[in-house]
Amino acid sequence: MDFTEIHKRSRRKKFQQIHQDRKDEMIQQLGRRFHNQPSTSATYPSAVEDIPLPSEVPNVFGAPPPLTNADFHRNFLVDPDVVVSHSASLIRSNRHIVKAEDAEQYMMVSRERVGTTAERVLEDFNSRVIKPLKAKRRLQIDVPYIDHPLHSMRSKTPERKENEEDSDSEIRSSDSSSDAEYGSDVEEEPDSCRRKKRTHKIQKADSSQTKVEEKERQNTLLRMGIERKRNHPNAIDPHISYNEKGLGNDSPECRCPFPIRNRGLKHGYYAGENQVLKCSKNDRANLHYYTLHVTPAPNESQIQKTQMLINGMEYHFEGFTMVTHAPLPDCMTRRPVFKYSIDYEFQLIEEFMPTECFDPEDCNSIFEYIFHDIFELLDFDLYPKHLPPGTASCPTIHIVPRFVAMENNTTFIWSSKTVLAFFLLHGKNNMFSPEDVEKNCAMSDDAFGRTIAKLKQSIVLNPMKKPSALRADWFSRDLENKEMFLIQNTIRSQNFASPFLPQIAALEKKMSRLKQEKKDSGNKNPHYENLKAELIVLKDKHREARQLKLKLPVKDYIDTGLKPDVVAHVAMAIIASHHIRYNFSLSVFEKVIEYKFNDRRIVELALIHSSFRSYYGTTPDHVKNMISNCGYRKKYGAEERREKKKGIISLFNIMGGETSGGEPILHNERLEYLGDAVVELIASHHLFFILNHHFEGGLATYRTALVQNRNLAKLAMNCRIDEMLQFAHGADLINEAEWKHALANAFEALMAGVFLDSGIAPCDAIFSKAMYGKDPEMKKVWDHLNEHELKIEDPLGDRDLSRITPALTDFHRLEQIIGIEFNNIRLLAKAFTRRNVPFNDLTKGHNQRLEWLGDSVLQLIISDYLYRNFPLHHEGHMSLLRTSLVSNQTQSVVCDDLGFQEFVIKAPHRKNDLKMKDKADLVEAFIGALYVDKGLEYCRSFIRTVFCPRLKHFINSEKWNDAKSHLQQWCLAIRDSRNPNPAMPEYRLLGIQGPTNNRIFRVAVYFRGERLSSAAASNMHTAELKAAENALAALEKASFSRMREKYMSGRQHRLHRIFFS
Repeated sequence: MDFTEIHKRSRRKKFQQIHQDRKDEMIQQLGRRFHNQPSTSATYPSAVEDIPLPSEVPNVFGAPPPLTNADFHRNFLVDPDVVVSHSASLIRSNRHIVKAEDAEQYMMVSRERVGTTAERVLEDFNSRVIKPLKAKRRLQIDVPYIDHPLHSMRSKTPERKENEEDSDSEIRSSDSSSDAEYGSDVEEEPDSCRRKKRTHKIQKADSSQTKVEEKERQNTLLRMGIERKRNHPNAIDPHISYNEKGLGNDSPECRCPFPIRNRGLKHGYYAGENQVLKCSKNDRANLHYYTLHVTPAPNESQIQKTQMLINGMEYHFEGFTMVTHAPLPDCMTRRPVFKYSIDYEFQLIEEFMPTECFDPEDCNSIFEYIFHDIFELLDFDLYPKHLPPGTASCPTIHIVPRFVAMENNTTFIWSSKTVLAFFLLHGKNNMFSPEDVEKNCAMSDDAFGRTIAKLKQSIVLNPMKKPSALRADWFSRDLENKEMFLIQNTIRSQNFASPFLPQIAALEKKMSRLKQEKKDSGNKNPHYENLKAELIVLKDKHREARQLKLKLPVKDYIDTGLKPDVVAHVAMAIIASHHIRYNFSLSVFEKVIEYKFNDRRIVELALIHSSFRSYYGTTPDHVKNMISNCGYRKKYGAEERREKKKGIISLFNIMGGETSGGEPILHNERLEYLGDAVVELIASHHLFFILNHHFEGGLATYRTALVQNRNLAKLAMNCRIDEMLQFAHGADLINEAEWKHALANAFEALMAGVFLDSGIAPCDAIFSKAMYGKDPEMKKVWDHLNEHELKIEDPLGDRDLSRITPALTDFHRLEQIIGIEFNNIRLLAKAFTRRNVPFNDLTKGHNQRLEWLGDSVLQLIISDYLYRNFPLHHEGHMSLLRTSLVSNQTQSVVCDDLGFQEFVIKAPHRKNDLKMKDKADLVEAFIGALYVDKGLEYCRSFIRTVFCPRLKHFINSEKWNDAKSHLQQWCLAIRDSRNPNPAMPEYRLLGIQGPTNNRIFRVAVYFRGERLSSAAASNMHTAELKAAENALAALEKASFSRMREKYMSGRQHRLHRIFFS
């Protein structure tokens, strides 16, 4: 073996040791957080004696302590607002607006300006501007698109797990040792099962290889798409991105299969847009006008603005007017709930507009010229798609540019014909004729600078180039050849990386390793500062490499008359158009579900899938290219960096309430978490009262069938949620299984939105209509609920019976303890009647059905409290907190605190010894009885008063998850970050011992094929928890030993080995 190989092995061994040390440190840090100890990661002990030993806690997953007066520091019945990020009311303006007659006469009467009249301006604009422009654009060379395969509608197969092949032998050896130890209790695996496992493993390997090949193929096609754009004959520069219809910067925008291209918002299909829209000059008074106000003002603190001076009045571009055929809904949100990656916001302001200023035909031509011909937003279309092909119709929204001037508290606004004359004035001729070029080349430098200063930052257009529109930052001239050039300072596209990126990445990785070595040893590496200086130089070179200065001949370029401030208004107009059309669709949706929302922000949030990140109303790359090529120039590198997530440690911070600076979660997963509890209670409520003689096992089976995703997806389609759901335009939700799962989640989110908006009753009505709307007979059965049998016998209450029945008299004392007086006290007695009590006429059975119902009530009220009071917690965070509150341990403490054990009605000759599960069932049965007797509001007051104050204990002590969850988090902490599917703890049954009525289950937990620990208990769940606790103790002890050895000096290490080995 040569010296190079030995050196490589030694370096690899060293890096492996460093990686292991980092894992040990993270495990120790998590252990301290788990035991509620202060962190010691910042400072290391100097001697072995200073190292703190791990806490000797036998069971860190204990129940919360009893409540005290200090726990009621706040009113748990008062909640903050659910959605506070957007106002839900439209603004109305009182400005006095009149038509700018002088501007129209100035633009048209004088023949030397545009040479037209108000009656002929549209015809002249089409013939002198639009027709030549389209003729030149047809001269572009048509280069075929790269053919990308469509997304598959088949279900995805699971990925291979981390270190699966390496762990197979260890798993087999561990299994054999387990079988040897408990051979009498575990049956040998049949050969057929082994063959199936081997076949499954081969299939997974083939699937993994196929995915690798498919990914490589996709990357190849992406590279081909980029090269096609770079080498296009009409491209002005290989490093400048441009727009093409249906195509992003590297691949087609839509690769959906043909069966699903005619549905969904992402394809432009909005619910309710199935009527022909016709408007003319005579209908202008019946239209509705809304000013699109963009903040901050795009031309604020800018010298170059879109404006024109006429008769001493300065008319500036104010934005766009959105003209609709119907008034916007009163409850419409002012802005979309979702975010978009632009530094501007918009508001729709209802404002008067003189009817003579608007002409539908003029506006359609202006829209086509600005959005399609200049900025090439070719996928932005406002015509309804539900109409048959070839059907003539107006667009759903007319977009009109606004040029205004203020004088004496009066706003003068241009008519659509004046706007046409403005574009005709600038677009009828080239920006510089050959005579102008020769004249400018003969000028002095000062005269040339003054002449072209007014053209600085103009948006110029050449329809024979890609991109057609550019921002002209400056102009230069070649005096020798008598030529003029436009200059644009821009940034290269992200697709075209500089050669310095690999070097920067290598240096950052090396510096990160040196930082860790300094942290471990405390000694600073002398080469660190040199590497840091080298990295700064490389980053400067990378910035310079991304800077690009374009120099293009001015031939065939025309001046559009627009400046970069128009770009932000155009982008906001696209987003506002989607927002308006979506809210009109929501009006149709409200008619379908027969419910009108008080606040539409909540329903918008309910219909946003988690894949939906940001939206521009059209192809995102088209908007980004427009901003880059035509918008105000931004300094490269000034953008803010996003804070990186810190994995498991951040989970502890979030759960502990350290959420400062967090952003709201703008998708429906939180609502889906709450809606799951809402749907479960609705189903439980109906089943409980309809099937009043079924036991809890049968009720649970029926409920599972009602709330499964397959059924909820059907209900979602009955509500037309499939037409309203907003999700990413990509491979997500293409296959049928994922699509139905998303629909089911959206239906649950809708139920949560209605619950937050108006309570549980409208949710019940919507669920009933979605389930049995097409079957009136079944709907009648579902809606007709029988009263509880005990309430039927005594409709006015049975409290008088308690005075003569000793078995009921004792419950008066319980009512005094809890502060609630039951109308039907026999219901309260039934809640405390255990299963082993014989049937009697007093309680009419035991409490198991009430316990089943109370569980659903408890889940909903706790979920509602967590959703309202923890707005920055994700679904998983709230699930952990809810699990800690509704666990058997917590409920048993509640049972003891309220003294429920004293009131249990037990069978004769039976001891009143209640286990933890029995106490939890008792509390749930009481909640079920309270729900039947008093309703949901009484249950809400009771649960929030008794349960919610205990949440403080779980958050402060960080004991909001059990041993299995914590072990899984530790395993995630030591995962390989490059592997998207890390290995997880696996629990295996080693054997079952004992007679049938007293079983002992032995369970072992494995990680990457290695057994961590084992335990035995009377049921599988408890055995798994104990095994996880033992594994946590062993894992913490092992990592602690390695860290202690790591910090020993050489002499201490030798002495330790002499005396303790």
